[in-house]
Amino acid sequence: MDFLVYYIIIVLSIIMGMSFQMYPYLKHRYPGSNDIIYHIQRTRKPEDGFGIVGYPNLFHYLTAAISGKLTRLNERQILKYGNLLALIPTLVFAYLSLMIFDIHIVAFAFPLIMASPILTYHSHTFSPRLLGIWFYNLSVLLYLFPYPFSFISSVLVALVALTHRMSMQTLFFTSIILGFINPIIWIEFIIGVVLAIMVSKGYYITILKSHLQFIKMYYRKPHLPNNELKGLIISPSNLSVFIIIFIYLINLLNYGISFSLSSSMQYLFMWSVVPISLVILWRMGLSFQHAAFSVAPSSLLFIYLTDQLPVLNILYWLVLIQSIGLSIMYVRKVEYLDPKLEQLLRSLSNIDGVVLCAPNTLKRKAPYFSGAYTYHYDDIHFDKEQLLKLFREHHITHLLIRKKFAQSLEGFKKVKESGDWVIFEYIK
Repeated sequence: MDFLVYYIIIVLSIIMGMSFQMYPYLKHRYPGSNDIIYHIQRTRKPEDGFGIVGYPNLFHYLTAAISGKLTRLNERQILKYGNLLALIPTLVFAYLSLMIFDIHIVAFAFPLIMASPILTYHSHTFSPRLLGIWFYNLSVLLYLFPYPFSFISSVLVALVALTHRMSMQTLFFTSIILGFINPIIWIEFIIGVVLAIMVSKGYYITILKSHLQFIKMYYRKPHLPNNELKGLIISPSNLSVFIIIFIYLINLLNYGISFSLSSSMQYLFMWSVVPISLVILWRMGLSFQHAAFSVAPSSLLFIYLTDQLPVLNILYWLVLIQSIGLSIMYVRKVEYLDPKLEQLLRSLSNIDGVVLCAPNTLKRKAPYFSGAYTYHYDDIHFDKEQLLKLFREHHITHLLIRKKFAQSLEGFKKVKESGDWVIFEYIK
């Protein structure tokens, strides 16, 4: 196949992936979870922790810089431009991969990478996750380069450390394991950490302490149940790792299959195994998110397997179709804030002395758009008596509630309604 065709496949794959990642930001005013508001606030003032001390802030400084260069952007524009930051390391990863692996391996791996549903999933919260994942991919890829060029990876290690905590903890374990193959990796990782401390003027030490406290707290009492199976299902390219393990087991039983891994493919295999192991072994909630860090190496590995075992070509297309289908599902079902609800909340900013009570599901969005001090109630397991108790104890003035729960309320005067939501004023 002509080289130009391979380059076109890579470019079209990146366009496809960026379409999955950007579509919700173009269609909806505020897509994603409550995290989206938290990160918009931090972009406005990156040095302010907004209640979380020791949170990496490179992503927020970068989005703030974009906001400054393009004049003062509103929230909608920040969301659109901020999510494009991950495109830069994506393009660099594609370029560097072509320097190490055969062009056809990179070309056919990139559709799997960019269509990966777990990467699509991570892109819809306007957070540093996607940028952290790609910095992680670049740092581990650069470990493969010959000395002294591999030491450039230390810069990427520093970028990971200052961008995203889960990316850094995954890089820590990956570097330890890969260091047994090449001990220089340990030195490069340590230099990267020291560089992060120096560049941040010591702030990374605060990030590290916060990270360790976070792990300790949630390891004892996970805030969400583990979803190991979910992580493996929404990163289908990881199947390549299990195929290799299966083949080795078959060979151990003397059912020989003509199969071998080059040194670079052995590296990719170990790189893929570490995040998958964290999915299975990590006992803290949200362990399934580690699967995102094995997408790039396992996709490259998958194409190598199809070269060795042509029968797997059919499986490749099935995995690609599954990936595209799951990504489309995530794009279509992404959570977003109804524009009518946004306007309803903004109307409270014109009323003095508002103390609002809003559902847990709007715990960040409600105070952001209303400007009011906000308490929260559980609207999934709604309890009217608990709600009234909350009002009496905290001198709350206004209530945001769905219409279906509003019928039986007494002691409230309707102020305004829009769509499925009503705002009441507490009069007792």
